[in-house]
Amino acid sequence: MTEFSESTLIKIGGSLLEWLEFPVRLSQFLDGIPSPILIVGGGKTTDVVRRWDELYQLGEEASHRLAIASLDLTARLLFQLLPNSQLCDSSISCLNLLNYKKIPIILPGQWIATLEPDSTTRLPHHWQTTSDSIALWLSAELGISRLMLLKSVDLPEIWDWNEIAELELIDAEFPRLLKRLNFNPSISWENLRSYDQS
Repeated sequence: MTEFSESTLIKIGGSLLEWLEFPVRLSQFLDGIPSPILIVGGGKTTDVVRRWDELYQLGEEASHRLAIASLDLTARLLFQLLPNSQLCDSSISCLNLLNYKKIPIILPGQWIATLEPDSTTRLPHHWQTTSDSIALWLSAELGISRLMLLKSVDLPEIWDWNEIAELELIDAEFPRLLKRLNFNPSISWENLRSYDQS
């Protein structure tokens, strides 16, 4: 068991940030989940970085760093929207927040900078690696046994990660990363827009 073995890492799709009901619905959803840790996708902020890359041919490495920075921005937005939450940039701060019954929101930039140099499974620095794969990688690095993908759409009936990636519901690196990791969390999928509390 690890320090985070009782937690669930919830990756929130960036598109949900465009939904006005999102803060209230997320708060209601989290009420039923013990020790949640949140990481949020980049949504339209990452799309801006994609556009910059197209315009200026920034290259994969520079684009990757800017895309990670965009995740820090959406994390800070989520902090403004979600009561009882707090930003965290290290495992120690995250554990402290959980002990005080706060909801940690991961700032991915610092976590990746700290964990990646010593990781046995490196994250590829290209556009096929987005926040889905980053959440999967972080769950493995921290020993978080449950990963939940919180999306705007239902999971297709066929539970095959390659096919789901082909439908562009997760990033293309996700199924490849699953095969390379030494630790695989239990993965679930929820559509927040259609989630029924009852």
